[in-house]
Order: sequence, then structure tokens, then C-alpha cells
Amino acid sequence: MELPELRLLVRDVVVKACALTSDLQQSLIKDEATSVLSKDDFSPVTVADFACQALITLLLEPRCPLPMLGEEDAQALRNDERLAAEVHGHVEKFLPGVSVADVIEALDRGRHEGGLGSFWVLDPIDGTKGFLRKEQYAICLCMVKDGTIMASALGCPNLPAEGPGVASAGGHGCVFHAAKGLGAAQLDLRSGEERTIRVDQEAANTYVESYESAHSSHGAHSQIAERLKLQPPLRMDSQCKFGVVARGQASLYLRLSDREQKIWDIAPGTLVVEEAGGQVSDSEGRPLCFSLGRTVGVRELLASNGTIHGQTLEAIAACHRPISSIAPPNTMAAMELPELRLLVRDVVVKACALTSDLQQSLIKDEATSVLSKDDFSPVTVADFACQALITLLLEPRCPLPMLGEEDAQALRNDERLAAEVHSHVEKFLPGVSVAEVIEALDRGRHEGGLGSFWVLDPIDGTKGFLRKEQYAICLCMVKDGTIMASALGCPNLPADGPGVASAGGHGCVFHAAKGLGAAQLDLRSGEERTIRVDQEAANTYVESYESAHSSHGAHSQIAERLKLQPPLRMDSQCKFGVVARGQASLYLRLSDREQKIWDIAPGTLVVEEAGGQVSDSEGRPLCFSLGRTVGVRELLASNGTIHGQTLEAIAACHRP
Repeated sequence: MELPELRLLVRDVVVKACALTSDLQQSLIKDEATSVLSKDDFSPVTVADFACQALITLLLEPRCPLPMLGEEDAQALRNDERLAAEVHGHVEKFLPGVSVADVIEALDRGRHEGGLGSFWVLDPIDGTKGFLRKEQYAICLCMVKDGTIMASALGCPNLPAEGPGVASAGGHGCVFHAAKGLGAAQLDLRSGEERTIRVDQEAANTYVESYESAHSSHGAHSQIAERLKLQPPLRMDSQCKFGVVARGQASLYLRLSDREQKIWDIAPGTLVVEEAGGQVSDSEGRPLCFSLGRTVGVRELLASNGTIHGQTLEAIAACHRPISSIAPPNTMAAMELPELRLLVRDVVVKACALTSDLQQSLIKDEATSVLSKDDFSPVTVADFACQALITLLLEPRCPLPMLGEEDAQALRNDERLAAEVHSHVEKFLPGVSVAEVIEALDRGRHEGGLGSFWVLDPIDGTKGFLRKEQYAICLCMVKDGTIMASALGCPNLPADGPGVASAGGHGCVFHAAKGLGAAQLDLRSGEERTIRVDQEAANTYVESYESAHSSHGAHSQIAERLKLQPPLRMDSQCKFGVVARGQASLYLRLSDREQKIWDIAPGTLVVEEAGGQVSDSEGRPLCFSLGRTVGVRELLASNGTIHGQTLEAIAACHRP
């Protein structure tokens, strides 16, 4: 479907949904006791939420049957036949012949988790409390493709289409809609007239914020607005606020909150503002990410007319301390970066000793020491022992949540395996119990996002480990999407010389901290040296050992265009280390798999602090604040000098 057609589809579906919610609003308010429920986050859900989401899903299905990431699901309808019948009755007015089962199935299709690929994002009634007050609410729909919002509509039945007013207009409202590169428009629901909108049409010297202070910090907003000499705010519920900015009735929408923002609360309105000539970012000026699940990875954001965006960011920095910057006690708040860096390095050094001891014995007894994960990659006793050891070593010094690759389920199912893992950990932590090892592995279930947490891949490159070749122990600490300290333990990667083959366990540890550079520790001699990407200026590149992990053919074409020598091939994040110390100019990873945070984050900081550059295949920085993936399939790490040329080569000869 071409973009103009997609845009009209989104607009027309939302127009029908506006008719449904306008009809429902009065009747639901009369019967609020039976028509309003509570969600787990204590916000209300009305019959209109369910009916609207079901209607939109059913209308889209025959025209553009993509997965749906919706705010609601059908559980409440399954538990209450009366509720299910009421929701069905309202949907059937617009889709005669639809069954209760069809409605429930449509709601269940809203469980998509987002990420890469193409999918719908829907908030059927954004601002349910505004809906119940007969004030502002919005029906918010957009289509996202690989993190880019392609088309979007905001249905605002109570927002007048004309004039500066923003109060309820008895259902004679408007629909804002936009498509990527095609601008933004507003449809008047009463007259049917449509006009292009721009952020500078009225150039209002005011700002807009959430109706309720629980959704954002009114006090902080007021300080920022005073600094910018803006008039007192317009307050309203829902993504109507994006529309008000898009048509110029406010210069700025501020949302400084202590809650992670959901994709359905942000994505639809973002495109409308941007296509109207405005700008949307987090509170530090970074663009938002829409490819990593059900959140956008920030608590704080702003949408503006663009003209005052920079001044607003300066005002935020000057007079507002984000909630996310206030660390809990007993975390890195009390630990300076140099100390954190040494902690990470020393823990990984001990883990290298464990895995080096284990490697030979596991290979002799591979049949009993290697399992398979759901993704068919092998997991060894060493993975479990290494993750448990690192978690237990970090706990007394810096007890942050752990986002680890492994968990304890296999150990619970196999006492012999649990005993073997425990025995290896106990060599380094005498007196530790089996229960403590299992508990440590279970602490690796953190989902990431905002805040401070550890990221760990205990053995990255398990197949390389089993071949007695390259593998890495990869650990980093992430704070609100920024990697603060990192270490890559590479027991089989020589510390000196250009070689990259196995060195019998006399390897090295790369480590770095934000703003403090990168270094390499020789595991044999104990000598440490600063590393830079340009130390050897090698005219070659590095790639994964196995072609299943990335496209060797595409890499070869790109390398030929860049006149690079044939590649070094190896498993694990050792590849980042090889780039960081200048033995390769480039690490290419063009894959068809979503990249996990534990496979990318630790190595990224090492390269960047060594003077290199890491990005996705279109040159965008990676996001580390949105869960267990980084939202891309393809990435590159380089010495920086050839980064731009590499991006051009990728664009010229590789179709993602």
C-alpha cells in the first residue's frame, strides 16, 4: 500500500471510531458504575476502550492485516459476559453481523510486542479520564515500520477544528493525520473540510501540558516556561496536545514524568508534529526510538514548533533534575566511574579464570555439559557458572538489577547439572550454596529499560568456546540508556601482536568507562595499556565466524567497495576489541535477527572510548534503554575514519 493510500485508510478508520466514541460518551457516563473498570496501573478502562479497539482492528484487517500493538486486551470480556455483550453491541452498529467471538479475537490481536518489522500501534481512548469528564480525549493510531512511523491519525472528537479554544465542543471535533514526508492535515468532523497544518500558523506564546499533575511535573514545567517567557499553560488530557502544537496553538508540549512512556501514548502524535514542521525529542534532545517494544525508553519528552526546541532543552538542563538521575542508595551513586570501571574489570578477570579452567573439561564431556536453548544455540555449564559467579561478586559492591542471558530453569530441572555448576562457582566463592547459585541466576531476569542495571553475556560465542577459539565474557553497567562502564574478557585472544587465533587461555580483558577512554589488560603478564582505534590502522575488517549470524556475502561486497583486505572471522564481542585496538578498521554485522543488548552494549563502549564509532546501518546511534534488544538487525563498529564511507557502501550495494 502506497503512503497516500495508507494515510487515508488510517484517517478514515479513526473517523469511524470517533463516531463510535461520541455516541458512547453520554451513555457511559450515565452508567459509569457498570461501564468503567480499573487496569493494573489504576487508570480507568471504559466499554468505549474495548469497543473502539475492536472496531479499528476489524476495519484494518481486510485492508492492511498487520500485527496490532494495542493498549487493551480481551481478558475482562472473557471474565464478564455482560461486558462482552455490551461491547459487542456497540461494535455491531458499525459492523453488522460481527460476533462476540470476532470482537474478543480482535482484542486479542492487540498483544503484539512491537520491535522491528511493520505493525499497528493503537490507543483506543487516550485520556479516559478526560473522556469521562466530557473533555479532551483522543483515538490514536499509527503504523510503524522498522522504527519509523509511516502514517498516523489522532481523532479528537471534543477538540474544535477552528479557533484558539481547546475546551469540549460537544463532539464536533477534528482528526489530525499525517504520513512520512507528506505533511500533516486536519479534518473538521462537522463540516468535512480539510486543511494542511503547520506549527507556525498561529505562533502562540504558550505551552500545553497534561491535565493531571500525576502524569507530568507541573512545577518543573512552570519553571521552564518562566525561563522561556511563555504564557500560562493550556491543560488537557491525551495526545490532543500534539495536535495543538501541530496547528500552532501552543509552541511547546512538555511531559517531564517519572513514568516510562508507552509507545501508544507517544508515537501517533509524534508524526503529526514532525510532519507539521515541529520537533519531538527526549529531554536531552535525542530522537525517540519506536522499534523496541511497548515503551519508547524515556520518561521525559517535549514536542515543539522547532524554533524554541534548543532553548527549551537549555532551560530543562538549567532548572530541572530528571527523576531518573536520582539513583537509589547502595548503587553506583556512591561509586565514582574509575572505581566502577575497576570493579567491572576485576570481576571479569575472575570470570576468565573460571571459564579457562572449565573449557578443557567441558569439551571432554560435551555430551553432558552442553544443552540447547530455545534459539538452538548451545549453553554450557560455563555459561551458568560464569553468570552466577559474576552476579554474586557484584552483589555486595553494586547491587543493581541484572539483565543476563541465562536463567536457572535448567538447573531446577536437573540436580546433577545444578551440582556441577555449583562446584565450579564454589572454587571462587567458598561456602556458597546451590540455592544461592540458583537465586543468583534468577536475578538475571531484569527487563532493562530506564534506570541503572547490569547487562551480562556470560559466554558470548559459546560455539567458539567449544571449538577452543574465540569467546568473550561481556559485562557492562547501563544507566538510563547510557553505558557507563564495560569489560570484555577474551581469554583466547592474545594481548600482543596482530594474531587473533587461540592463545591457550593467555588472553586479555578490554575495559572502558564513559569519558575515561579504553584499555587492555594482559591476562598473562598483568600489564595494562591504553588502546586506540588507530594504533595499527589495519586495512581489513572483522565479521562473525558463522554466516548464520551475519551476511558474509553482503560484507564482501561492501569491503570490496572500500578496498579492504579479506576479513578476520571470529565468534563473540572479541570483534569489538579487535577494532578498538586497531587490528581491524571495521566490524560489520548485517543480520536478519534482532540484536540483543548483551551482544552489543559491552563492546560498544569499548570501541567508542577507544575513539571509534558504532551505529546502525543507516548511521543512527544505538538505543540501550528499551529492554532486552537494541532495536536493530544491522550495525557496524569502525575506527570512525571510514564510518561515513561504509554507510555509503551499505546504501549502494546492500538492501536490508
